[in-house]
Amino acid sequence: MRAYMYTYGYRQPALAKDLIVSLDLPLQVCEDCLSCPVKCMNGWNVGRKIRDIVRLRDLPSEFLA
Repeated sequence: MRAYMYTYGYRQPALAKDLIVSLDLPLQVCEDCLSCPVKCMNGWNVGRKIRDIVRLRDLPSEFLA
């Protein structure tokens, strides 16, 4: 969620990408789960937000400056 805030809250997608790359996440993140155990107190769909933001790792860094 920190990477999501870097991108959409603080408008710092390069910081978000650095964080995502440092986490060494699997290629398929939050896509094949039948049920997600994460429940956000604010009602956010955490899986959807993770799938949205993890796409940054595939973008060249020069597009994120």
